[in-house]
Amino acid sequence: MTTTAAKVRVLIVDDRPLVLAGIHEMLSEDSSIEVIGAATDAVQALQMTAAESPDVVFLDVRLPHRTGFDLISGGRKVSPLSEFLALAVSDDPESFRDALSRGAHGYLLDGASRDDICAAVQRVASGKSHIDPAVSGHLVQPTRARSKSDTPTLTARELDVLRLAAQGLTNGAIAQRLGVKSETVKTHLSRAFERLGARDRANAVAICMRRGLL
Repeated sequence: MTTTAAKVRVLIVDDRPLVLAGIHEMLSEDSSIEVIGAATDAVQALQMTAAESPDVVFLDVRLPHRTGFDLISGGRKVSPLSEFLALAVSDDPESFRDALSRGAHGYLLDGASRDDICAAVQRVASGKSHIDPAVSGHLVQPTRARSKSDTPTLTARELDVLRLAAQGLTNGAIAQRLGVKSETVKTHLSRAFERLGARDRANAVAICMRRGLL
């Protein structure tokens, strides 16, 4: 008996009617994705997130009344199993860091293609991170001054693995890039998570960026 894979349930949040309609149309063309609703501000979106528990909340970070960053923080509280994919106009590094630190697993820029958007939704829904290539370069730049007292010690290889993981690479792809085995990559990630007190890849990257490690 053949079973049909469950569709990824997506809530779209954007206060620009044309953009909202365009994203809705693009996602609806993908048979593996179901758009369960749309909201135009963070308050409405938070209510819908709590009621519907979407797999992915695809949101513009610039929203009226309350920002998309507030929605990410609040949404994770009312729907812990939902993942958040942020959409931004520019590659401003502060916006990028803020989205990840609040709990977003993905970050795209306006103008992303239909294929990129659908791929990002699928990756984020599966618990993986998806960072727009235009902003992933910020991951290798020191971001903030840090004090030695609250900075965990990570090895150079653990940092290499985290940088690549933040770009959305799988363990296998990271292993190939670094010339090591997948099991070795998994070990580096596990040790990094433990040192950082992180729950997953996105959380580990956010912690590192806040502390200036990446």
